[in-house]
Amino acid sequence: GLPLSSAPAVLATTTTTGTTRSGGKTMPPPPPPPSDQQRQERVREKQQEEEDEEEQARRDYEQQRRDYERRQRDYEQQQRDYEQQQQEYEQQQQEYEQRRQEYEQQQQYEQQQQYEQQQQY
Repeated sequence: GLPLSSAPAVLATTTTTGTTRSGGKTMPPPPPPPSDQQRQERVREKQQEEEDEEEQARRDYEQQRRDYERRQRDYEQQQRDYEQQQQEYEQQQQEYEQRRQEYEQQQQYEQQQQYEQQQQY
């Protein structure tokens, strides 16, 4: 509240209707001190607010944890997909290499055949 030294001055300027004579403006009377019941309610409200904030913080944390785990799973899935693509690519490379060798052997064989036929004439 107010420091004690200023209290009498405030009371002195307060009329019986609860308005102060300050430049003609009417000011509401000061609120009465809170009763025990009001004080208890205020404490309960404060506790409720704190509990709500904690609950909200817990929910936010849980949400963040779930998001993180989902991103982690997505990332691992991408890793697996990538590795699979790598394997498929390497397999295709091997198959291509194999076909290329078979083709070359075939070419060599045909050239050899032609050469031998020419020799016969």
